Amino acid sequence: MTTTARAVDSVDTGEGPYPEFRRELVDRYREAYDGSTKTMEVSPEKVADVIVSAATSAHPRARYAVGTMAKTLITSRRLLPAVAWDRVVRSVWPTPHPPES
Repeated sequence: MTTTARAVDSVDTGEGPYPEFRRELVDRYREAYDGSTKTMEVSPEKVADVIVSAATSAHPRARYAVGTMAKTLITSRRLLPAVAWDRVVRSVWPTPHPPES
């Protein structure tokens, strides 16, 4: 079992506020990291390479994107107006709704 799979399985989806929202997030995470696509997954070795590069750089940047998806998201966020970016995020991720009383 991968670290990501263990992390997803450890999310508490039981009682408390927003259990349905947390279940939707877990389902979304499982879809994203199920191993069927490499766009979301980044190997530990690749992350380590970027960390070493940052740590040994004479002029390190504040942030480093690792992997195609991270680079795509950062570029999209930079280029899109806030309203468009918010629409993208809402279309991809579930929105919590207040619990019914």
